[in-house]
Amino acid sequence: MIIQWSILNGRLASNSPPFDLWLADNKKNEDLIDNIVSRSEDNEYLLKKVIEQLKNTNKVLTNYMSKNNHQLRGLYQLVIKDNVNASVTVNRAKAYIKDNTTLDDLKILKQEFETTIESFEQLTITTSSSKFEKLSQQILATLALYEFLVSESTAA
Repeated sequence: MIIQWSILNGRLASNSPPFDLWLADNKKNEDLIDNIVSRSEDNEYLLKKVIEQLKNTNKVLTNYMSKNNHQLRGLYQLVIKDNVNASVTVNRAKAYIKDNTTLDDLKILKQEFETTIESFEQLTITTSSSKFEKLSQQILATLALYEFLVSESTAA
């Protein structure tokens, strides 16, 4: 029995380095999985917050568009019923055209925000990198449109 024990002990000792390497690799993999899980939770939280902010922005945009639309209708009524001189009517008509164009641009921006929100809501851990890249490009395009419209409205 002692001889068998010592043979077994020798075999374990000789196989120990590969086993030790396997344990070390396994520990690295466990650490990596723990890291991914913690990042996944953080990413889910961030995704939720981004969607929330996009929805809030879209709501503000909708409210602004409603207010702008109401003012546009009032300006249109002034142009139609204008009893003042021609230059005032022309100025009001120009303002109407400008505001109407702005409202059309805002409608496009709102649609882009809605599409972006839908895309974010569809993101999962299994989303392909190509789909994620497409969403990134969509976001950049939406933000570029937003920046353009802001710069146009402040330039005017």
